[in-house]
Amino acid sequence: MKFILAAALALLSAPAFADVSNTNADMMECKDFLTADSTDMATIGQQVKGAMSADAMISAMAEPDVTKLTNAACTTYPNSKVMEAVKMSAMSSLTCKDMMAMDEAGMMAAGTTIHMSMMDDAKVGAMADADVTKMAGDACTAHPDATVMDAMKM
Repeated sequence: MKFILAAALALLSAPAFADVSNTNADMMECKDFLTADSTDMATIGQQVKGAMSADAMISAMAEPDVTKLTNAACTTYPNSKVMEAVKMSAMSSLTCKDMMAMDEAGMMAAGTTIHMSMMDDAKVGAMADADVTKMAGDACTAHPDATVMDAMKM
């Protein structure tokens, strides 16, 4: 009986993400990532790098740099999920040329991410994803050498 009670108390006192090997970076909240220890942060950074291997910028980065990027993204977007924060952070460097070269599905995904990252803008926040995507495309047509985020603000 003492063993069962001790085991139950140990489980209750364990941190929420003590074993991040089974933690899904898509589901983990930034606030939880930011309170994790450096080993757990590195594990989540590895998961982010793996999940975003199709992103040229992320795949070219070393895992410790992806962890630093994840930390910066979660610091900027603390109320987001880890992957959402990283995608929004990466979106800030997306160029208009790169966005205009995307297929329709890629442009819609970019538009959705832009929408999420600009929710604090009253005009953009009230728009539908498709309208934000069209607005970004129009802004990029007018300012093809800018980043998408800069073009949207011009």
